[in-house]
Amino acid sequence: MTLIYKILDKTTNEEYIGSTNHYTKRKSRHKKGSNCRSQIIIDRGNYEFIILEECINEVREIREQHYMDLSSNLINKKRAYFTKEDKKKYDTQRYRWKYSWVNTKRDWNNLSNIDTSIFL
Repeated sequence: MTLIYKILDKTTNEEYIGSTNHYTKRKSRHKKGSNCRSQIIIDRGNYEFIILEECINEVREIREQHYMDLSSNLINKKRAYFTKEDKKKYDTQRYRWKYSWVNTKRDWNNLSNIDTSIFL
């Protein structure tokens, strides 16, 4: 079983939403310091871990994204789940960007041409 959890900053009400199959290990890694956005909350010291839901692994990312969408103070940088339409749009843009380098000057093209709103 998978747990969906959040780390809540009790001072600012900022939230980090995550999911794991090994809650105790994951909680420990957050506290020890990891290259994760949750570190912003952990470093402030006034936080709590809250289990939001237990679910089967097959719907893990969908459920995690559900809670991310409900949050107004989310600090996560990446989406947990893409719909097929979002993924197709991203892949198309990535493909165009990747092959736009062919026979052109590199400074004419950059990553800013990709619609980053699909990641938010």
